[in-house]
Amino acid sequence: GYSTQLLILDTRTHGSNSRLWSRDRAHCSTVTDVRWSPFAPYWVASTAEDATTRIWDVRFGKTPVLHLSGHSNMVNSVRWSRTHPQLLATGSLDGSVKLWSLQQKPHHCIYSLSSPFVHGVQQADFCPLSNDSSSAFFMVGVTAAGELSTATVSHRFLEPYATHRYAETRSSERSVERAVFRRDLKKAYSRTLELASRCRPDLTTPYTSSSSLSLSSQDAEESPPS
Repeated sequence: GYSTQLLILDTRTHGSNSRLWSRDRAHCSTVTDVRWSPFAPYWVASTAEDATTRIWDVRFGKTPVLHLSGHSNMVNSVRWSRTHPQLLATGSLDGSVKLWSLQQKPHHCIYSLSSPFVHGVQQADFCPLSNDSSSAFFMVGVTAAGELSTATVSHRFLEPYATHRYAETRSSERSVERAVFRRDLKKAYSRTLELASRCRPDLTTPYTSSSSLSLSSQDAEESPPS
């Protein structure tokens, strides 16, 4: 239908008690897509024919916490990144797919894919690139006419948008932060152990100790009595 309203319903109940959260005028025109964040269970992204994307925190008031404006026509699709909680992609009838960072103020749009499309984009999404260590993911856009285009987003491109708690002089700590941001958890773990061992030279790897203990216990249980 044609509605500017957003509703969150509890399907386990009926009637008026099923309405958990609502915004009667979430957008200035018809809402086209709604998506929950896969990381924050109280974040909702909505798009509409008014060419905007709005981010809602259902714990708080009736106004969105963020407006994303940059498309010149209705926004048909929104998808959250499944690897970076601050990133989302939108597809619009203006023939573009845009990449947004919620941390990048004031405009938040950090990349736009538009040149291959002749028709309006109906769907936008992310796809991981697990076999390419230099790339974080690629963005996908599909039109109603069957046009499909992708853009590879590298870790180097995303690095300026990473959040760091340590100063640039703390290169070892920053390397751990970069590894976490790239979702290279194996490297982040090993470098964290290196940092910890500098403070505690007697520190051993906890997983090695627990694994050995577990294996010894299992062997003791399976060994026949002498």
